[in-house]
Amino acid sequence: MITIVSGTNRPGNKTQVFAQMFLQLYQAQGIEAQLLDLQNLPADFSSVWMSDRQTPAVQELIAKYFRAADKYHLVVPEYQGTFPGILKMVFDAVPPRDIRGKKLALTGIGSGRAGNLRGMDHLAGAFHYLGLHVYPVLQPISLINDHMTAEGVVHSEPILKAMQMQAEGFGKF
Repeated sequence: MITIVSGTNRPGNKTQVFAQMFLQLYQAQGIEAQLLDLQNLPADFSSVWMSDRQTPAVQELIAKYFRAADKYHLVVPEYQGTFPGILKMVFDAVPPRDIRGKKLALTGIGSGRAGNLRGMDHLAGAFHYLGLHVYPVLQPISLINDHMTAEGVVHSEPILKAMQMQAEGFGKF
């Protein structure tokens, strides 16, 4: 199973649009997938994420989205030149033994021209250290506002094709 992580908890974010699209792409391939939207973390997550203070809700989240998954696909917006702190906090809550040896794909999105390349590099380095196998096709999606309608629908054929290619490749990885 693949867990897709929408990598921010910012209300009304555009990351969730891309994460939902990846969920549909995997399901269309017949791959079991689930979506973890960080907007839906337990209300007390930021105060109980540490292993010695985890609540049952945090433990259930880790079991369902990390321990039970074979692969992870992170869709990560650019924040301050890298990735959101909440994403780091989530992975700090997960025991390394629960993710070591598993596979990971990275998609960076940004309203600027780099598509969060730096954030994906930071994450790839950290996940290599933790023993994950990072899919070598990092997918930056730049200028996202130019590729979406006001209603939040991605209409750019090159972007849609790149997403499909990444999902198909990672599905076979």
